[in-house]
Amino acid sequence: MPWLAFLGLGGLCVGLSSVGRSFSIDGNSRVLERRWLLARRRVTAEQIAEVYVNVFNEEGREEVELGISRQSGQKPIWLDRCSTNARDTHMVPVARRMASLLRVPLTIDGKPVEASEELTEAINHVVESGDAVSVGAPELRINCPRCGARNVPGLAYDYVERFKGIPFTTTWVKCGRCRTPLFAKIHANELEGRSADELEQFVLYRPPAAMLRKSLAVMALVIGPVPMVGLVVSIPAVIANWTHVRWAKVLSLIGLVLSVTTTTLVIIVLVNNPPDRQMRTPPLQVPHTSEE
Repeated sequence: MPWLAFLGLGGLCVGLSSVGRSFSIDGNSRVLERRWLLARRRVTAEQIAEVYVNVFNEEGREEVELGISRQSGQKPIWLDRCSTNARDTHMVPVARRMASLLRVPLTIDGKPVEASEELTEAINHVVESGDAVSVGAPELRINCPRCGARNVPGLAYDYVERFKGIPFTTTWVKCGRCRTPLFAKIHANELEGRSADELEQFVLYRPPAAMLRKSLAVMALVIGPVPMVGLVVSIPAVIANWTHVRWAKVLSLIGLVLSVTTTTLVIIVLVNNPPDRQMRTPPLQVPHTSEE
């Protein structure tokens, strides 16, 4: 069906600006790295004025935006935006964590009116307590279960994800040697003050769920054109990435469109030209002889 191909092309054009777009922060060197496909750009903390969370109304909808303001009037770096009534409470902890790693101020502009109670409480806590800016996360010493290095630096952080609007928090420790995120059984503040040997029972290697979801999205795009098989991969990829990373969701949708298109074309061809019709042979003609 041609309209499915146009639909997939339209989705590709809409999501092109976000495909491959990601950000990473190095708390040791206080550097923000922006990536888009193969292009990379580093922004140091000296070039950053603040991390901001803005609450504003647009066309009758109240939304909250996360971004970074830069020095010398340069264009801000936009990170994320969502509706304030979507129970998207991860934005404030993420902003606090970014400000902590970069050691820059965190500012919140605007007061939410239509926001969920969870988001309002998170914003008010930051504004009233004034604990948004810290001196950086404490450095741990760990024995890495992935690379085997012993007594190496580790950086602990809490990671907040959402499932159907409900926030879930997991704690990770990044190894200073291999840079692998390691899963922690207890929160980051509970890891402080423990030796590397004591932390062995709490710090484990477990692939992050986000990594699995992104890998599934890439597989959906690659295997999507394969009839039937593409559906088996692309449908779970769309379900897994529907409320998470935007570029992974776009890739999953493109893979689903491709798989539906190719599968539909194959079904149409098989219906119009069934294999038994192609293999059918004409009946054997026996010459008729008349008996005299």
